[in-house]
This record gives sequence, C-alpha cells and structure tokens, in this order.
Amino acid sequence: MNQPPKRSPGRPRKLDADDPQTELIIMRAASAAFMQYGYEKVSLIHIAEQCKVTKATLYYYFDNKANLFARSVIRMFNNVAGHVGRYLTMDLPLKDRLTAMAKVQMGNQFGEFETLMKEASSHLTALQINEIREAEKAIHHIMADTFQTEINRGTLKPSLHPMVLSLAFASMVMLGTREMLLELYSGDLDGAAEAVVELFWTGAGKKL
Repeated sequence: MNQPPKRSPGRPRKLDADDPQTELIIMRAASAAFMQYGYEKVSLIHIAEQCKVTKATLYYYFDNKANLFARSVIRMFNNVAGHVGRYLTMDLPLKDRLTAMAKVQMGNQFGEFETLMKEASSHLTALQINEIREAEKAIHHIMADTFQTEINRGTLKPSLHPMVLSLAFASMVMLGTREMLLELYSGDLDGAAEAVVELFWTGAGKKL
C-alpha cells in the first residue's frame, strides 16, 4: 500500500473537530480495518486517509493507535451485542433465529479475533484489554441467557451449560467464514449457514 508523506499533527480543521459524526466514522473505519488486516498493518495515516480527514483530526479524538484500537473494538462489540439481542428476541423458533444470525455473521468475513488480540495485546494497557474482554463477554451473556431460557423450555439439552453453548456457537459460526466450507456449498452463504446451525443443533438440541 502506498503511504502518503507523513505530516506533523496540528490542530484539526474546525469543521472536523466540531462534527459529532467524525469520531464515529473514524471508529467504524478503524474496526473494519483492524479486523481485516490485523493490528500491525493498519496505520493512523491509512485510517485518516480512508475517512478523508487529516491526521491532526484523528489525533484530536485518539491520541495513539492503541487507544483507537481499543475504543473502536469496544464500540464494535457493543454494536454486535445490540444486533445479537435483536435477532434472539425475534418471534421465531430458536433454530430459525440462530440461522438468521449466522447468515449475517458469516457474511462478515474478517480475521479470527483471538489472533488479532494476540497481535495487539503487547501495545494495550491492562485496562484496555479488560474493557475489550468485558465488551466481548457481554455478547456471550446475551446468548447464554437465551440458551438458558430455551433449556428451561425443554428446547435444548439440560446437561449443557448455556455459556458453553454460546462459545460453541460463536466458534462454529467462525468456521462458516472459511473459504473451504463456502466452496462445498458453491459459495451459497445461506446454505453454509444452515449447515453450521444444523451441526450445532445436532449436538445441542433436545431429542423429541
């Protein structure tokens, strides 16, 4: 990737600094870039260029790359938690809700998050790492609560811990982003998602 000449951070343009959407736009672009390319390959110059703001504007909101990473990833997880909550409260059987959610998540073909965190951890403070992990856990708690409800209803096996089910489902959805699996279904994302949920359901669903 060609990099523009480095410029010294200065005061951002007034319109950039006063625009309440600027910070949101930067975090949205940053989270997508980090998930796709990893921590090391993403630069602040790249993010500023992508958002069409000056590097000074970016520094106005985020004093360094680690801060941008932590805040953008936490925001991403908060958004995911909201989406997961909406899917899991749809007026559909659990299996259909999981399938709908898997189709969306498998369409976001980003790298594996644990690999990204290992790469970024040495640049983050203990507080930043803890805040990221808490935001991640919030998603699993939403899913685990739903699974516990379905266990109580007799939909899922009572012998399975709801948090284990949440972690297992998330891992299986990640499998669905692998190119080899999609090739088995001729690139049919819906078919691949249905297969992943069917596999999960075979292990978790209570036999009638």
